[in-house]
Amino acid sequence: MAILIIDGPHGEAIEFAQTLRAARIAKGGGALIVLKPGAGKGHEHALPHQVEKLLAGETLPGPGPGPGIEAEGLPWKPNPLVLVPAGNEAVLADIEALVPGFTAKFGPVSRMAPLP
Repeated sequence: MAILIIDGPHGEAIEFAQTLRAARIAKGGGALIVLKPGAGKGHEHALPHQVEKLLAGETLPGPGPGPGIEAEGLPWKPNPLVLVPAGNEAVLADIEALVPGFTAKFGPVSRMAPLP
């Protein structure tokens, strides 16, 4: 499990994140590319929907944050990888507010740049 912030130009960071995501899923693990909701590109979804992509066939309970939604008690996919392209780092705080304990569960948070 890891949270990986990918630095560099946005297009390159997205492309690299997509490659890492595909490799992780091909090996049977969970992977999520975290993007700001509503940024207008057509592939950014609301935060609950993004987080649910890491759940093993479940949805988040209730309409939003509240008791019983702690990260530790949810059925996560095996060996998940959370990928955060440059410029989307603030979304991690929003996910932490939605699912307390998310960063501790999936951390540590690391940074890297796509290879040239």
